[in-house]
Parts: sequence; structure tokens; C-alpha cells
Amino acid sequence: MTVPRDRREGAPSGTRHMSDANETPVHAPNEGDGLSLQSSDPRVLWDALTHDAEVGVLVVDTRGTIQFANAAVQGALGTGEVDLRGKSWHDLLPKDVADERVRCAQQVIATSQPTALIGMIRGGCRCAIFRPIESDAREGARVLVICRPLTAMDREPKFDAVDGCAVVIAQFNDLGPLSVLTEREFEVLAFIGEGLSTAEIAQRLHRSVKTVEWHRRLLGSKLEATNRVELARIAIRAGLTHLGIVDTRPRISSRRTKT
Repeated sequence: MTVPRDRREGAPSGTRHMSDANETPVHAPNEGDGLSLQSSDPRVLWDALTHDAEVGVLVVDTRGTIQFANAAVQGALGTGEVDLRGKSWHDLLPKDVADERVRCAQQVIATSQPTALIGMIRGGCRCAIFRPIESDAREGARVLVICRPLTAMDREPKFDAVDGCAVVIAQFNDLGPLSVLTEREFEVLAFIGEGLSTAEIAQRLHRSVKTVEWHRRLLGSKLEATNRVELARIAIRAGLTHLGIVDTRPRISSRRTKT
């Protein structure tokens, strides 16, 4: 199959084999899939993944150095249109958060088994699927990372539904704007995300309604949220309502997001 060059500089060569930073991804369908790829189809598939699917797409090496990142990744990290090629996870994330992702990439390469890592980036909960890329000695080992936010549609996510992937809950999280919250405020925020009233939260925490209302006002001030609905959206976006992150507060990175 003749693979056309990418018309945009820096696109990786593919999800299964990448021989040049400017080549198109190549992935032949399995026999029996009923698909017949034409020579131009890999380009279409790569464009659909990196531009149309609205998911973050990364290619990184075993040290966490980024070789490709699409616009969705730039948006999620808040880097604008800055070219991320050549930057490391350690340049963009707190050290323990970056270290965990590097270890995940290395494990995926060592075992040739994909892994779905669930954790917070910039205060938003995301599922990042790491898949090994076949590479030659010149290229070095690399992984393809596809990440998407967990939204309100994932209030009870079925993590075993990630076909063929081991699922890991991150030990460390990039709290982003949530780094200013106390442990108690995390708890109140999580309960708000679950739809509990102030009285119900007070009962759960064995505190007075007045105390819970004070925490709610502090949350609104710190997170620039004007009402409970906005706070609930923040809690859901952060995964506080279904990942048990509140219960594992000591494992959360308290470092502020790097700029």
C-alpha cells in the first residue's frame, strides 16, 4: 500500500507502525472484517481520529516526550496553539502525575498490552487508553494515547467495557483549579455533584446545615461558581461522584498545575 504524506507537518505515521514523523497511520483491517481499505483510507482514518472524533490524541516515547499532540490535547492542557512536540509530560503536569503516566507507557510497551488509565488532568476526569506502537530500533518504543473526558454520561462507568484493556485508576491526579480546596470542601463538592441537598449533606457529614452552607459559599467563591448547578457540573467533570477520589485524597497531587 502506498501511504501518502501528511499535508500537515508533524503528524505521526500510525497507530500500528510509525516509520516517519510525517507519514500516515497504517492499520490494515483483520481478515473477515468485511472492509477493504483503499490507498487513501489511512489518511482519512487518521484525520477522523485526530480532528473529527473530538478526543485527545498523543504519541509519546518511554520518557514521556511528546512526538505528536492534536488540538484536543492542547485544549485539555490549556496550552492554546503551542506546539507540544518535544515537550515532556513533566513539563506540563505535576511530577508524580507525569511519573505515573510514564510508568504506564513503559508497562504497556513491556507487555504489549493496552491499558486504560482513569484520572484527573486539569481538574477534569479523563480516560486515557495507552496502546503500543510497533517501531523499529531507530524510532524507539512509543505509545499511542487516546483520551476523552468522563462526563455526566459516565456517572456509573463500566470500566470493564474498554475492550481488551486493563483498567487502572490513577494514584495521582492533576487537580488544576481544585487544588485550592480543603478535604472537607472536596467532600461537600462531591455530595453536591450527587444531587444531595444541604440538609442531606449535613446529615452525612454530621455537621450543621449552617456549616455546610458556609462550605458551599466558599466553594462557589474559590471555583467561581454562582450556584449549585455549576458546582455539580464541576464535581461530575472532576469524577468526584463516581471514582472514589474523595476517599483517596492523600494520594491526590496537591501541586498546582504548571503554566
